[in-house]
Amino acid sequence: SVSIIIIKRNFGVEMKCWCSIGVAIAALIVATECVDVTSRPMPGFTVNLDLAPADRWVHIASVYAVEIRKTVELVLGVIPGEIKAAADKAMDLTGPRIFQNLGDYGLEMQGIAETVGIAPRDIVLCNLMYELTAKCTSIVANAPDGTVLHGRNLDFGDGTPFTSFLRSIAINVNFQRNNATVYEATTYVGYVGALTASRPEAWSVSIDEVVVGPAYPWPVLLSVLDGLLNPRVHLTTLLIREILENTTFTQAVDILGNRQLVAPVYLIMAGVNTDEGVVITRDRLRAKDFWWLDSSAGDWFLVETNYDHWLPAPPADDRRDVAIDCMNSVGPSDISPDTLYSCLSEEPVLNDSTTYTAIINNAQTLYDCKVRMCCTH
Repeated sequence: SVSIIIIKRNFGVEMKCWCSIGVAIAALIVATECVDVTSRPMPGFTVNLDLAPADRWVHIASVYAVEIRKTVELVLGVIPGEIKAAADKAMDLTGPRIFQNLGDYGLEMQGIAETVGIAPRDIVLCNLMYELTAKCTSIVANAPDGTVLHGRNLDFGDGTPFTSFLRSIAINVNFQRNNATVYEATTYVGYVGALTASRPEAWSVSIDEVVVGPAYPWPVLLSVLDGLLNPRVHLTTLLIREILENTTFTQAVDILGNRQLVAPVYLIMAGVNTDEGVVITRDRLRAKDFWWLDSSAGDWFLVETNYDHWLPAPPADDRRDVAIDCMNSVGPSDISPDTLYSCLSEEPVLNDSTTYTAIINNAQTLYDCKVRMCCTH
């Protein structure tokens, strides 16, 4: 007969093992052989930045053509008719200027659209949706060896079938020039921005949405399209890709804290050395707050979800407090990639909307991202 044995390993990550009763004791002893059923490996691809922008994603778009068309159908299907009509009108009037202002990234979107047979305007709207509606938990922490750990869960879709679909199109991308890695990022197929990314031996960033209203802020979509007409206003995830190419941690913090963005956002960043970790609370024009790791003050980790860190989290969303409690229980001497992953695996930090978990250590060139599924009840 077959039993399920649930084992706590890696400081509390719940693991399930399928095994026969006859080998149950052996399974308990060899717990590290058990499989974490809340995760699975994520496919990986290389994007060659030496190619013409329109050609960079063709090999990926060709593999996922059906899924990209389904993504567009799903996203456009939830946009209210009047908002979609207004967005289409805006793209008819200003689309060429918007694509011009998007530069190489607009050409990348057009290349994807042509490969899979969809309207370029629709791939732009899908890319804007990811920019505006991703809920997350991000943590930066000083590690005992003098480096900095960076972890994040990306939540999307409120646990709907769309969430499950996004898990199937999440990919890791190694961006290269001259056959050498420039940066790594995790994205959904068809989305060219970087919601989670690392420049090895330099810095990393994750983006958390600022939640101030409904799950889908449709009127904001129109204001974002209008903002894209201004070449000085940036889509955050595209600005991140731009500066991942050649900036230091200090330079990246300065740029992401001061450039004009299309929407408010939380930017969680890590460098390579102790205390190189910061949460930047942004409005569209500038940073409202820089919240730094500060080992001298005992602030060895920072947790950001989707609310200003100096205000209490809403009673209905206690991800922040659960993550803080877990980090405190681990302590600064025992924090590691495994224990950080454990804290990101505590419910409701890991929840029905979580699509992936990333663990990063820039100094050690660690970039480990897994598709996540929740939950065990």
